[in-house]
This record gives sequence, structure tokens and C-alpha cells, in this order.
Amino acid sequence: MTSEQAEREEFYQAARPCLDDALRYLSGRAPDELAGADARLLDLVLALTQVALAVEKQRDNEPAHARVQARFVIDRTSEDFGGPAPAPSATC
Repeated sequence: MTSEQAEREEFYQAARPCLDDALRYLSGRAPDELAGADARLLDLVLALTQVALAVEKQRDNEPAHARVQARFVIDRTSEDFGGPAPAPSATC
């Protein structure tokens, strides 16, 4: 939310070509069981989804979106509602 447009572009250009390999590597691993470099890789993949939205769609409007996004606080999970957490999926 505090990055500059050039920083987002640089990360996007570096990480995007690695996405397919990263998803293949992480496939079948439970996110809550990842540690060390594997956990950092998942964090980078998740960061790329946010940065891709900013780079590909929001472009110059990203600072306005970031101000609104800063107000959203996730403080509940599916476990809070008595149900199991949804199974992770690499497809959307």
C-alpha cells in the first residue's frame, strides 16, 4: 500500500515470469505447514496477486485504492463461524 508505481512495476516484471513454476512447486502443500523459504515463496505469490491488480488494472489510481484498502481489517476466518476452512485452490 505504500509502494511507488516504479517499485510495483519492478516487482511485477521480476515475479510474473516465475509464477507458473512457483504455483507448481507449491501445489499440494498445505499453506499452514510451509516454513522458511517455502513460506516466503507463498508470501511472494500472494503479494504478486495484489501487485498485478495494481499494475494491470488500477495503474495511476492505485494510491486512491490503497487508502481505502488500508481501512479493511480482516479479523475473522471461516473457523470463527464453526465451519472448516475452505481448501486452498490455485485456480480462480
